[in-house]
Amino acid sequence: MIGSILLTLAAGQMPALYVRIEGDGYLRFAKGTQIVYARQAKLTPTAQGLVASDGSMLVPRLVAPANTTKLAVSLDGAISAQSPAGTKSLGRLVIAVFDAKAGFVKVGNYVSTTAKPTLTNPGEWIAGVIRSTPLVATKTTQGNQVSKPNVQTGSEAFYKPTAEVVINSTSQVKSDHILLGEIAKIDGDPELKEKLSAVDFGKAPIYGAKRGMTLIHVRANILAAHIDLTNVKITVPEGASVERESQRVEPSDIAKAVSDALKSKFGFDTKLQEKHTIYASNVPLGKLNLDVTQLTMGNSEVSGYVDISVDGKLVNSTRVEYELPALPGVKRGDVVRLRMKSNFATVEVSGKAASAAYLGQTLSVQTDNGTTVTGTLIGANLVEVKL
Repeated sequence: MIGSILLTLAAGQMPALYVRIEGDGYLRFAKGTQIVYARQAKLTPTAQGLVASDGSMLVPRLVAPANTTKLAVSLDGAISAQSPAGTKSLGRLVIAVFDAKAGFVKVGNYVSTTAKPTLTNPGEWIAGVIRSTPLVATKTTQGNQVSKPNVQTGSEAFYKPTAEVVINSTSQVKSDHILLGEIAKIDGDPELKEKLSAVDFGKAPIYGAKRGMTLIHVRANILAAHIDLTNVKITVPEGASVERESQRVEPSDIAKAVSDALKSKFGFDTKLQEKHTIYASNVPLGKLNLDVTQLTMGNSEVSGYVDISVDGKLVNSTRVEYELPALPGVKRGDVVRLRMKSNFATVEVSGKAASAAYLGQTLSVQTDNGTTVTGTLIGANLVEVKL
């Protein structure tokens, strides 16, 4: 049993137990033939089971011994009864949890709804934990805000939140983890505000993806940080989402990098047509560099890889294939310029193609002095020979 709190009762008094849910769940009661709900209640034992102040029966039914002198409840909802014969476990509270769209109707000190709840135990999921303290009613809010009906089973006072959290419609985060302070406007008590700002929602989505935010998710993460939700008013806009800050690399950026590499390597400009769809990608912010590697060219296509780096760090590598228009080419006997390159100098002379070739292919060239050399066609009628 987690943190049991016994209520010591004066002699002769009927044993009673105050229970309050700190979380999203509701206690269930049978009021006549109707099931009603409350976040808090004062429970006393009868021969039929534990009942609230107005006689409504707690569901499920938990029966205490007739001579019970004390009742206790743990944070996870386990109820026990103490009598002269010793301590007896009565069972465990079952909590009802509703989604944000459930509509409640006030029924006396309770609320009713036609929505179907999810049943769970205290301490699990977002149901909340059980506190054994005097009751405090909470104010009902509208829309996507925290919904707590005015259940006045005990104190008539209304609780005023000491902090308010308004989730942004769209948020961009810089780090690997999502912190509440980055995705919401938080006002209220400075100490509570600091705690709320540090609530961790886990890993941020991958670049280019979005993560949705709902009221249930926000409340569950705040509860996991051990913050009492009765002190917090939360608003979550419909469709709220979070993504990482990023920059976008478009297919046109990749095509330009390949075109520039072709011009640098082969000395010509050409319009590229994708053979396969190239998709845009999102990468981290920073100095972007697109480096074309393993560039190869055939008669009608060019292929290779485009390495995408940010601040010198490789973040993505994309395989590319483009169709080429009619490539510059030479026929046997065409006059060409022969560029002879060595480590020390570059010399250009004229010659005649001894074989046919397209751009990027090798061919033989006969110089004016009758010497035959082999080079690569790198441009219109331009053959390069590396010595």
